[in-house]
Amino acid sequence: MSAGTVSIPVEASLSALIPPSLAKTNIHVTATSDTGDKLFCLDVNTAKQAELEAAGSTLAVTWADCGDADTHAKVSDLQPSSIETGSATTITGTGDVDEAVNGAQFAMDIKASGVTLKSCSGDASQDVACQLPLGAGSVTLKGLSFPLSAGTVSIPVEASLSALIPPSLAKTNIHVTATSDTGDKLFCLDVNTAKQAILV
Repeated sequence: MSAGTVSIPVEASLSALIPPSLAKTNIHVTATSDTGDKLFCLDVNTAKQAELEAAGSTLAVTWADCGDADTHAKVSDLQPSSIETGSATTITGTGDVDEAVNGAQFAMDIKASGVTLKSCSGDASQDVACQLPLGAGSVTLKGLSFPLSAGTVSIPVEASLSALIPPSLAKTNIHVTATSDTGDKLFCLDVNTAKQAILV
């Protein structure tokens, strides 16, 4: 390397899902020559350019029953229709099951922008919690009391999303299914969240 102007390339590759807490960084770079001399010292700082998600933002919740002809329960309602980030909210789906159920297994897939963030499964008599990456929060299928009698059933899902959730995680699809201990399909539910439009 000759004396004179020198270029120091630093390649940064940051995830699109990076949370605000990791967007503000300091990268301290030094170089020492083979003779032990100090060559350069460089501090590179990054910070979020604009706040895209305000703390405590509102996410709209939509849903769809995704069961087929072999599914024993059809979801007919889901409430509430919106949730606030920064606190835990229980979203309850309601439907009718056509047979008594002695036990079941939950399964849940959580996607953002088509990318699977987390897949969780477990005994439906106990809470099944899915922790989202990057400290974005959690989604928990609340345990059901068995045996279930035929008739109306409530399916509670607790969503706890960080107030600092990045925009890439605000739009999600939560795909929830349950299978009985005899292998029957019990229900299939898709819950979708997206930042609620602000009316002005």
